[in-house]
Amino acid sequence: TLNGADISYETICEDLPVTDENGEVLGTAFAYEYIREDVTDKQTRPVLFAWNGGPGSSAVWLHAGFLAPLRFQIEDMKHPEFIGNVPLEENPACLLEDWDIVILDPPGTGYGTVTSGADTRKLFGYEADAKCMAQVVESWLLREERLHCPVYLLGESYGTIRNCLVADILAGGPLIPGMKSKALKVAGVIMMGSAVNADPFLWEVFGEKNV
Repeated sequence: TLNGADISYETICEDLPVTDENGEVLGTAFAYEYIREDVTDKQTRPVLFAWNGGPGSSAVWLHAGFLAPLRFQIEDMKHPEFIGNVPLEENPACLLEDWDIVILDPPGTGYGTVTSGADTRKLFGYEADAKCMAQVVESWLLREERLHCPVYLLGESYGTIRNCLVADILAGGPLIPGMKSKALKVAGVIMMGSAVNADPFLWEVFGEKNV
């Protein structure tokens, strides 16, 4: 129930394959999807893709603490307790009224998997990670026939760096060498606990002279 109205939605949990340039499966991203059912025109309904930080972190805190229709019931936000079974409550801040939500665990985090023997250099590292997640977003939009929907990216901590790189790859920008233009425009990004101004980290990733 959001803003006094009952909203029907479908929940989907699934593995989304990630492949290399030769079509070999490197692993899977795991998706938690919340799709509103009483929508007549899905071509204009926004889709939000969300991921946590790390790198190496699942999206559990964004999922159960903020984005899902149900969230953890926490009495003391400054001193939360997660011992035993944590009760759930309806989430009045859920965005499902206006956006469909796809929450993603990248390969190697949460329920995301890495194929045995896969070249992990194609999965891990800022360029490889961004390529994988851009592939997941693009393939989901293609499969669901929603390429013309407004697309939003939400990231937390390192996920804010991933936001920038994935948005660039989807649009076909020059930041990642050798990437072909996908011409998928991102309508907006949401940055939570931004890490893009973490200078020492960026020096290591991009090189000091490029920061």
